[in-house]
Amino acid sequence: MKKQNNKEVWFVTGSQHLYGPKTLKQVAADSVKIAASLDKSAEIIQKIVFKPVLTTPESVFELCSEANNSESCIGLIAWMHTFSPAKMWIRGLSVLNKPFLHLHTQVNRDIPWETIDMDFMNLNQSAHGDREFGFISTRMRLNRKVVVGHYLDPESVHRIAVWVRVATAYDDARSMKVARFGDNMRDVTVTEGNKVSAQIKMGYSVYGYGTGDLVRAVNDVSPNAIKKLLTEYASEYKMTKAVAGSETLREAARIELGNRFRMIVNVVEVVKCPDMPQLPVASVLWKPMPDLKTGAAAWILAGGAHHTGFSTAINAEYLEDFSEMMGIEFVIINEKCNLTTLKNELRWNEVYYHLAGGIN
Repeated sequence: MKKQNNKEVWFVTGSQHLYGPKTLKQVAADSVKIAASLDKSAEIIQKIVFKPVLTTPESVFELCSEANNSESCIGLIAWMHTFSPAKMWIRGLSVLNKPFLHLHTQVNRDIPWETIDMDFMNLNQSAHGDREFGFISTRMRLNRKVVVGHYLDPESVHRIAVWVRVATAYDDARSMKVARFGDNMRDVTVTEGNKVSAQIKMGYSVYGYGTGDLVRAVNDVSPNAIKKLLTEYASEYKMTKAVAGSETLREAARIELGNRFRMIVNVVEVVKCPDMPQLPVASVLWKPMPDLKTGAAAWILAGGAHHTGFSTAINAEYLEDFSEMMGIEFVIINEKCNLTTLKNELRWNEVYYHLAGGIN
């Protein structure tokens, strides 16, 4: 994945003053080391920025408030190097409106059995501190991703990289504007979402426009702009000569230049699609997990729409992280899907997402 480096993820470490200046200095040095290592990873697309170690409720609140007001910050990675009393995090976490990832790691990959002493034990207390932080995060019902593993472990780095990429998309989505033209799918339920709820929950601005507005925008597109986009199509997609030279594709280019929430994910296996010479359109064929009958029934039971998005660029982990950041329900239909279990999950989720906003 290409580095973007136009946004920042802040690396935040918790501790407390009782450890004394010598230990806190080492905590800061170790945190700088981990942040720098993650920042250098080719897989992580944004900058990982070390922030001073947090030791008081005031410093936590100030950091969270600063993150909220920063246009460059898209989220936090939190690590408790030592024990950090969780009550000092309550005020800050209660106002934080950026996503955060809880990294449960240690500086040392291996335990120094022959030299380990109380000083070492006093410094390396993430097993204690991270559980304390995890308790308050769960008690406050905060959505977050938890990554457990050494910070140099490729699996840990990959899971952090997934979250950073999702946080980048989430940051972009919060300012997304959606235009609906005509709204002529009369009485079709899946196109009639609650636009107000979408803007409150997801930050999307959804506005309706007349078809005439779209026609004017399309007609104003210059021939040179269309030609440029057709050249991009030719370089990005495999097309037959007939499709590449068709008036239909030209018109599509012209149009492109003018333009309670539940995330349902069905894991699929892509299979070879037979040639369809009489249907010259982009096509893909897949087998839904765990099988067609169960997958289709699960999709219908979950209330899935009759149109879907398809991707081989990301997997379910990305969409689960995105749902967590959005605070919306995530339902996965995979090889382990059981319809009886799924129906119970949907019923339980119905209660949870109805009540969670009002429970303290």
